[in-house]
Amino acid sequence: MCGICGIYHQGKIEVSPAQICRMRDLMIERGPDSAGYELLPEIALGHRRLKIIDLSDKANQPMTNSDRSIWTVFNGEIYNYRELRQELLAGGYHFNSNSDTEVLLHGYAEWGTELFRKITGMFAIAIYDSRKQQLILGRDRVGKKPLYYADKSGVIYFASDIKVITSVLPSQPMVSLPALDCYLHHIAVPDQHTIFEGIRKISPGSFHIFSENGQVATTYWEWDYSHKVVNDEATILQTCEELLIQAVMRRTISDVPIGTMLSGGVDSSLITAILCRNATRRIKTFTMGFKNYPMEDILAAREVAKLYDTDHTELILDHNVTENLLELVWQFGEPFADSSAIPTYLISKAARQYITVMLTGDGGDEAFGGYGRTIVPRNAQIFSRIIPPFLHPLIGNILGGLAINPESDSVLGKALYYIDYLKGFPYESFYNTMGFHKYRTSLWNPEYLSRITDHNPLHPFHENFNKVKGLNPIDQVLFTDGMTRLVYDYLVKIDRATMANSIECRSPFLDTALLDYVAKISPKLKFKNHQTKYLLKKIAEKYLPKKLLYTEKRGFGVPVDRWIQNDLSGIFETVVFNRYARQRNYFNYDFIHKIWSDQRTSVKDHKHRLWSLFWLELWQLMFVDKIITRDMPLREVERILK
Repeated sequence: MCGICGIYHQGKIEVSPAQICRMRDLMIERGPDSAGYELLPEIALGHRRLKIIDLSDKANQPMTNSDRSIWTVFNGEIYNYRELRQELLAGGYHFNSNSDTEVLLHGYAEWGTELFRKITGMFAIAIYDSRKQQLILGRDRVGKKPLYYADKSGVIYFASDIKVITSVLPSQPMVSLPALDCYLHHIAVPDQHTIFEGIRKISPGSFHIFSENGQVATTYWEWDYSHKVVNDEATILQTCEELLIQAVMRRTISDVPIGTMLSGGVDSSLITAILCRNATRRIKTFTMGFKNYPMEDILAAREVAKLYDTDHTELILDHNVTENLLELVWQFGEPFADSSAIPTYLISKAARQYITVMLTGDGGDEAFGGYGRTIVPRNAQIFSRIIPPFLHPLIGNILGGLAINPESDSVLGKALYYIDYLKGFPYESFYNTMGFHKYRTSLWNPEYLSRITDHNPLHPFHENFNKVKGLNPIDQVLFTDGMTRLVYDYLVKIDRATMANSIECRSPFLDTALLDYVAKISPKLKFKNHQTKYLLKKIAEKYLPKKLLYTEKRGFGVPVDRWIQNDLSGIFETVVFNRYARQRNYFNYDFIHKIWSDQRTSVKDHKHRLWSLFWLELWQLMFVDKIITRDMPLREVERILK
């Protein structure tokens, strides 16, 4: 795993060694083991390396071929590089290293951009072809590895980290109001945007070719739910298990120690079990929780660790997060309010003392259908068979008149929820309940709201639902989840939190062969007996006790409410209502005062919305106002703002 950067200037500007090295070294945590750069007549390339495969200097980057016509900088791992290497050796290519990077160089020379369809793994790749005078930027299929770029008067700046680009742009870019609007709805910035105007992300499963003729983008992969396999359940289970075992074992290719992030949930427990059953040495596992907070996950992880005799580490934290918060704001680079980033960062920090590569269960929910929102369309269809659709408007009006809460667990509440869901599916039914979807007009200052009147902050969902209109509603939700929340929230979280500690994270459930096959399985089978992740749990029964599999879905328990109301209460108010924020005047602060009061008096739960405002203001103070730094104590921030 590494950090890459470059400036494709085509001779239009002069790039100094100091400039490219400044870009490169802002990503030192992504690659603490070595650093390199290359200045060519058309392009400057920089690289920070975390050594995983071929630890020798021969695998350092930037790397070029024998005639120096092709150059690359690369972040990630290519899991089928050994097979491709053999194919290239048979074709007459010679290798100077045992790295996957050199396979990319010769692979591009042999196959051109078809290389992206042949490689499997997680990656962000920059290839400069001096013969064709073009730069190619490509990203892995599901978007595990980040890649940003900006086009300024024909000069292309690119990097693994957005702040690397802003550090060398001719002028400070403006905050994008549509991106900010999206952030407040999604608690993260979707891939269609970045928080700064003029900076973009390479989309997952695509590559862009930049030349003097402009830019051409090509999509080489997307989730495909349009074709279904016709096999019996036993065959499907066997195939899924075989593909999952292959995916786990592919991700053990490493010249450094490996372990797993064991949350206690089905996904990470199954990955750990498969790894342990196929390992030749004792596996390190890591889990964490908070004091005086539910312990179910920790106890489940402890049981799995005992069952497979792992070398297990438990990290039990108090609630105080002030020590690490500004470092996380720095590492993420864009506003990011998924509070589970904090435990993910801390468990990675603890693991780095022992391992460099960590396997996780990310992607299991998206592939096999683990979220409650995924099964809702089926439940709503069943509801429609019991209560005919022509009665829905009448019943909805009656229940609404009785002030029934559609978010309650009562029978009447569920009935109203399904009526509203079916009426609005998919465009009004699919949104992040942690964000400001229902409070948008109350939150924004009317002046700024008028500037984004034509912007729909739910457009990332709508665009993806439009691609799969004719499919089963469950497949529509699975596709949209994989193209949205997985990419801009869950994978951003795991990448930034682990790489901040120089840990490479690998996710077997996001293996291409596994994803392609599972997408072909009927939704009815995925949710057989109304069970989320039915197939995965059936496979897991061979590896884990049933009592660990058929429990309510959890995640890392994060005490956000305690943070903002106790540990950070004074700092929280000082930051959210600071004078710089009021001068920007984006928001209606009377409304923010109200939801803060409602939170403290337990009138309504706004903790995640308040957390998103808190993180946003810390980000503004660090990257826009530039009056706080990553190494500053949080109490010093409070002093500066008072």
